[in-house]
Amino acid sequence: MPFIKDNHLKLLKERLLKFQMSTLACPFVNINEAYNSSKVKVLIDENNCALDFSRTLNDKQKVNKNIFHHIGIYGYHKDFLSNFISLSPTKRELDEKLEQLRIIETDKIGISIIKEEILGVDTQEDLDRVNRLIYKK
Repeated sequence: MPFIKDNHLKLLKERLLKFQMSTLACPFVNINEAYNSSKVKVLIDENNCALDFSRTLNDKQKVNKNIFHHIGIYGYHKDFLSNFISLSPTKRELDEKLEQLRIIETDKIGISIIKEEILGVDTQEDLDRVNRLIYKK
């Protein structure tokens, strides 16, 4: 995450006061991004806990106030992380290629919502865009 800010890390740390694992999410910049499979979606509840993560929206889901763009940065407690790596991947985790699905089957993940999008590097197109920004090409 080349564009993560100090306040984002502070938000992760604050969520660790209540949860064993925390992560960030932001609103989708435009509706089309929600249908891009490289943009992971997180469905959250009223307490900002993750209910589900997915690369795709199913036919019944619409982008609404509870579906956000997941930002792939995490905070963990050390003991929790040690336990996590000892768990076997779940079928859904392997199908979706999303390790956080292993957690929500047994525990909660605290989500901090940030207002601004953070440019991630998940595809070649993302890398090209970030390089243009960094090197002002």
